[in-house]
Amino acid sequence: MPEPTYSVDDYTDDELFMYDMQARMPDLTEEELTQALESAKANEVVFNKQINGLRNEYKKLEENRIQQDQLIAQQQQEEEYNKYANAVWEGISNQEDIAGTFELEEEDKQMLANFILGRDQAGISLLGKALNDP
Repeated sequence: MPEPTYSVDDYTDDELFMYDMQARMPDLTEEELTQALESAKANEVVFNKQINGLRNEYKKLEENRIQQDQLIAQQQQEEEYNKYANAVWEGISNQEDIAGTFELEEEDKQMLANFILGRDQAGISLLGKALNDP
């Protein structure tokens, strides 16, 4: 599995430090930011630990945002599917007869709905599978 990439990886250590300082203290001037960077870099070991901590913090925030976006997309997809399923079921339920020849019984309506809306263990729709099978 490939290593995930994060937008924070596009920042140099200096850029990340200054971005974080600006985000936490928006009223700092450019000169104050530069002084804070120079001061932090005076102890290289501590600066590197601080940068690693910041990178990890921003990576976790990005992972959380991605997970949240995926959850929202999944919920929207589920809502759309439910609307579709309800429309299909309504169409089947309201069908009294087929071309005036015979009536569908409730059991037949349920089987038809399951065929149209059902999915196999791999998540492939039964109708889609049937349409793709020559």
